[in-house]
Amino acid sequence: MYFTINVYDLMQNRSYPDAGTQLYQIMSEKIDDVEKIDLNLANVSLVPSMFLNVSFGRFIRERGADFIRQKITFSNITANQAKRIKEYVERFA
Repeated sequence: MYFTINVYDLMQNRSYPDAGTQLYQIMSEKIDDVEKIDLNLANVSLVPSMFLNVSFGRFIRERGADFIRQKITFSNITANQAKRIKEYVERFA
């Protein structure tokens, strides 16, 4: 079973760190109960470090980069976003 998170909705009316913390909390609640978590990036223009540090960075520190690679998928992601996230995860791997 896949669980989809609409990242754009999380970013509305929140700072990047607050949105990242919200993403981390949702992922933490669902990650062990589903096969994969799909992050839908439709309408998301930026994925800044302030967002990634408190979401992906925290997950990588706690569970490792390989765990992230196995459990997280993306939809509606641009080539630039994919490159940015890949570089971020590799930096911490």
